[in-house]
Amino acid sequence: MSNLSRPTVSILTRTKDLANLAGREIMIVDESQSLRALLRHYLEPLNATILDASTGREALDLSKGLNDLAIIILGIQMPEMDGLEFAECVQNEIANGTRRRVPIVMITSESTRDIAVRAQKFGVNSWIMKPPRQDVLLKMVTRLVQKSTIAA
Repeated sequence: MSNLSRPTVSILTRTKDLANLAGREIMIVDESQSLRALLRHYLEPLNATILDASTGREALDLSKGLNDLAIIILGIQMPEMDGLEFAECVQNEIANGTRRRVPIVMITSESTRDIAVRAQKFGVNSWIMKPPRQDVLLKMVTRLVQKSTIAA
């Protein structure tokens, strides 16, 4: 890949300050293929394997057996199973001991108090508004992954 096609990282987010997630997975869950492609592009500097799903149900199936899922970036509105239902399933799996704790970032264009309260109840660690800025996303992912690694 040429330097021209590499994601641009803001001067505010120096590459040396980012998490190196080589060998780990990041899961992006959103019904919008274009948003998943944008997030995949934005997250390239982290060197992670990027997995994506368009529904919560697909994400649950895809994440079974993943041993090194670093973080989940999750939309709210999706068919079959929305983001809050998915987050609730993840928390139930953590409580049952069938999944290790993993940070969840909710990516949304909505910011109602009801959604925020439900999201927090289901283990969502942070929010980012659509459309995200790359530097903000990278800093947030780095901070949450480092924090969860220390807590583990």
